[in-house]
Amino acid sequence: MSYLLDKSAWTQAPQSRAAAQRLTDLIRRGDLVLCTITLLEILYSARNGDAYNRDCARLSSLRWVDLSEPRAAVDLQRGLAQRGWHRTSIPDVIIAATAAEHDLTVLHYDSDYERLAETAKISHEWIIPRGEGHGRSTEPS
Repeated sequence: MSYLLDKSAWTQAPQSRAAAQRLTDLIRRGDLVLCTITLLEILYSARNGDAYNRDCARLSSLRWVDLSEPRAAVDLQRGLAQRGWHRTSIPDVIIAATAAEHDLTVLHYDSDYERLAETAKISHEWIIPRGEGHGRSTEPS
């Protein structure tokens, strides 16, 4: 199974050994895939040029996919609107549409993907269990 990376999964790695290990394992196996919007989101959050270059270099080895028809994201957003969910993050909509096109599972730490999976009929996985992220470690010190 191949996973399409969402920024939310990437940002868990510095805070969670389990998340960091999962990303490392997926990268080593060649099962982690990247799209342009995710890379832009990750690099936007870089603290400085060195961090930008480090993250860009680490992620440049991943297989890269994007939407062949960007309007698929609009179609997905339309489906969300029919359910009252059209205010879902635009990058997340694009990532979900990309996952649908390429038959990938979105790897994330973001509840938006619960709605997106239901609407886009994609699979998704939390990188670590919901509620354990953002520095809330359950691992022994």
